[in-house]
Amino acid sequence: MKEFKNHLKPYLPLFRLSFASIAAFSVYRLCFIFSNTENIPVNPDQPGYLYGRSLLYGLNYDLVITCYLVAPFVLFIFINNTLQNRLYKVFSFFKWYFIITFTICFFICAADIPFYKQFGNHLNKGFLVWTESPAFVVKLIFSNISYWGYLLLFFVLSFFFIHRTKNTFRNIDQGHTYSSLKYSVPIFFVLGLFTFIGIRGRTSPKSPIKVGTAFFSEYAFFNHLGLNPCYVFIHSLTEKNKERKFLTGSFSDAELQKALNNIATQKRYTVSGDAERTYPADSAKKNYNVVVVLMESMSMTKLGYHKCDRLTSRFDSLISKGLFFDHFYSAGIHTFNGLFSTETGFPAIMDTHPLNTYTEKAFKGISYWLKKNDYTNYFFTSHDPQFDNMEGFFMFNDFDKIYSQYDFTSDKTNGPLGVFDHYLFESAIERMDEHVKTTRKPFFSYILTSSDHGPWEIPDNISFKPDAKTKQDRATQYADWALGHFIENARKHEWFNNTLFIFVADHGGNLGHTYSMPLSYNHIPCLFYMPSQINSDTISSVGGQIDVLPTLLSFLNIPFKNTSMGIDLVHEKRPYMYFTADSKIGCIDDKYYYINLLDDQKELLYEYKDLDTHSFLDKKKAKADSMKTYATQMLKAANYIIMNKKY
Repeated sequence: MKEFKNHLKPYLPLFRLSFASIAAFSVYRLCFIFSNTENIPVNPDQPGYLYGRSLLYGLNYDLVITCYLVAPFVLFIFINNTLQNRLYKVFSFFKWYFIITFTICFFICAADIPFYKQFGNHLNKGFLVWTESPAFVVKLIFSNISYWGYLLLFFVLSFFFIHRTKNTFRNIDQGHTYSSLKYSVPIFFVLGLFTFIGIRGRTSPKSPIKVGTAFFSEYAFFNHLGLNPCYVFIHSLTEKNKERKFLTGSFSDAELQKALNNIATQKRYTVSGDAERTYPADSAKKNYNVVVVLMESMSMTKLGYHKCDRLTSRFDSLISKGLFFDHFYSAGIHTFNGLFSTETGFPAIMDTHPLNTYTEKAFKGISYWLKKNDYTNYFFTSHDPQFDNMEGFFMFNDFDKIYSQYDFTSDKTNGPLGVFDHYLFESAIERMDEHVKTTRKPFFSYILTSSDHGPWEIPDNISFKPDAKTKQDRATQYADWALGHFIENARKHEWFNNTLFIFVADHGGNLGHTYSMPLSYNHIPCLFYMPSQINSDTISSVGGQIDVLPTLLSFLNIPFKNTSMGIDLVHEKRPYMYFTADSKIGCIDDKYYYINLLDDQKELLYEYKDLDTHSFLDKKKAKADSMKTYATQMLKAANYIIMNKKY
């Protein structure tokens, strides 16, 4: 036995590093719990069982990552242990190999916590869309004090592991003798077998561990708690091509025609060409000015839906005097999704960044049709117009002028994302006044707000003082006040009564904390506001950002050839509304919420009115299949139109 232990001794660094990594991942998981208390279900059934099983899954996934990284070292020790001349210089390579690879893992773990708080999902390839604007992202991160704690977590985990690794390799015994195959082969076989099983995550020969393996309960938080964010991130990269198969498969013009006919159940269009639907005008054209305000993160939860506090008294007063769509959904979960889909009428096609990707042919969006009808088009943003390629995309798509933080004096660009909302609105009013005084053309202003985005700050030079408990909620109250202030000021100008205001969010936020694809992230408000022409009413049939284009043009009585995927929500109805969240697809009607977690290979069906967490997928398979078919058919059709430039 003593001799056997001596032959096992060269593998001790392997055990020490494995235990150190598991300990570090465990610290991360505890911090994850304490940092996401708002996402923990209230009074769940059998909480002890839920936490216990989640943490066991966590150990399982942590071992997968650890075994992947230590596998080359296991092989090296075996080879080194059977040679007469030892490869001691290679130990130095492995020391830095472990320091670098595990440091990257700990960074992913630390970055995962704020990412999860924001999106309700672990870090995935969607994070990479911001790598083209690193300076802006770094500024955003370091200007938010709450993020500093996660950086501290990263440094603590890294310091702990680096110190442990250096000590381990410093104390490696370089004087042990040659190990005979009699002992080295069995030891290597056993450790190699355990490493292989650890990499697979399961002993079952049918399938290794997957992301979906962790989904054992009806509570999204406990399903996510067990996952190692490094595993999820790497898995999302490897699944990129797989998840696009339903988009890139065969699709014909005949299937496109069928999809276009299926968009709506009640319709006033006729399919007339490759991808065109003709919308006639039933009366004379109305040359109203148009102002579309894309409200940052204005989820319906902030209006008191989904059992959350109401924070929008000013917006509520506008709703009482306009046409409100309360069953309305964002196309995706990023601002660039909202900007693109609201303007063009096309959905968010998975994790594609449309403003960067679709730049070869201009779309026939709102700006195209209004330009064609002698409008002047303006776009307003509070920060750098190059971020997300906003300036490039909108100038290419029939906008005449872009206004950004560079059009403000330095004393007005000190907000976390450039210009505070009320300054942005005041500037927009000045520009619209200027337009009216210098030309008789109607105008279209597309305004993107930002003050309801973290890091949440409120200007101190205004009379309004929010009273919500949290900094984030106070920022929402300020953004709401700024909207009301905007309308109050606009009402003083002669062009107000001849202007249609459309208020719609870019996306919602991770506030519902119920489902794996938080409903609060896509359920957003939409309001058509023009007191001189629109009576107060609410439309509760399902719709989304892609429907703003045809609904607006129909309201203005502009005849058009609709090449988008939207419908006129006032006169038409669709069976379901669909939307995406990078690698996830959601589809909803007045009762059911279908979710397809493509990376996780998991489908769910909920009765969502009371945020019920029980999935009815097995009991309502036909319903789930119907919703899945509609959503995938619409996404395939949209992708086919764009890829073949039929728009």
